[in-house]
Amino acid sequence: MSRLLLDLFARHGLPAGELEEMERHMAGFVPLVSPQPQVTLLGEGPVRLGERMYEAIETPGHAAGHLVFYDAESEVIFCGDHVLPQISPNVSFLPQVEANPLGAYLHSLQEIGRLQVRMAYPGHREPWAGFSARAAELVRHHHERLALMEEKLREPLSAYALCRAMFGHRLSVHQLRFALSETIAHLVLLEAEGRIRAVSCADDSDKVLYQTVV
Repeated sequence: MSRLLLDLFARHGLPAGELEEMERHMAGFVPLVSPQPQVTLLGEGPVRLGERMYEAIETPGHAAGHLVFYDAESEVIFCGDHVLPQISPNVSFLPQVEANPLGAYLHSLQEIGRLQVRMAYPGHREPWAGFSARAAELVRHHHERLALMEEKLREPLSAYALCRAMFGHRLSVHQLRFALSETIAHLVLLEAEGRIRAVSCADDSDKVLYQTVV
């Protein structure tokens, strides 16, 4: 996966020096996650948590196989990282994982936003009320970002150049990895909706640029 992601970043304009730094950064994670455990994925359906039964609901976008657990009787949801009360969960494009992760994320947000929720328990921070309002707020946030990116792409840009325009230049290499992957996820959705198109890079045929469809 690391090699595929680095190749993706190179194609989307990450400069050679930053690409080398990114490769060292990603290699540093390997000892921390090795050996990888054997896991059994849990699917959708009823599941017992403690003394109560919950409905496991798949919520793609932030992470492959991500589930939330909802109890309609108590109106409680364990929403993990799918909906967070204070920050926007990262939605990254990763090779061979999800073809359109942001599209999947927005669809699942709209679906679970219809649930009656009294209290939500996230993967970060404290439990909070107002789950449906927060889900709707996240949908609006991403549509605003999509519109802003579409505007910036009136002139052809690489995903890397667009990422810098959106997130600035004061990112650590760790932050850049997430920011660039999220930028690519937004571009994938914009292209799927016919709002932008890929164009050739005059200086390097191995790189891809994007431009707003007029």
